[in-house]
Amino acid sequence: MRHRVTWFEIPVIDLERAAAFYEAIFGVKLLRDTVADIPHAIFPVAEGGVTGALVTRAPTSPGPHGATVYLACESVELAIERALSGGGALVMPGTTLTNIGTIAAIRDPDGNVIGLHAASSS
Repeated sequence: MRHRVTWFEIPVIDLERAAAFYEAIFGVKLLRDTVADIPHAIFPVAEGGVTGALVTRAPTSPGPHGATVYLACESVELAIERALSGGGALVMPGTTLTNIGTIAAIRDPDGNVIGLHAASSS
């Protein structure tokens, strides 16, 4: 079975501000595109074909009460540092889970709570 997550959308208010925030955290360039007349900033495709986008109009609104998406990063600590310097806030500090890796949660400038995950180096 492939990954259960195949696409995600993070609702945002200001697409360029949000794209700059996520580009800084993950050290990637998001592709700007318009899909079905909706501006998107699309994350690079990850191993296994999983990706998603920042969108200014989605079935949900920005905020801390929706689903939590966990995005992979090489270092949770570094991603937290970058998030804080980019206007984000720490929601849950880094926590190491046996056989899973380290997780944490941040709040982006639009109020979305986003999980961070760095896999175990086993």
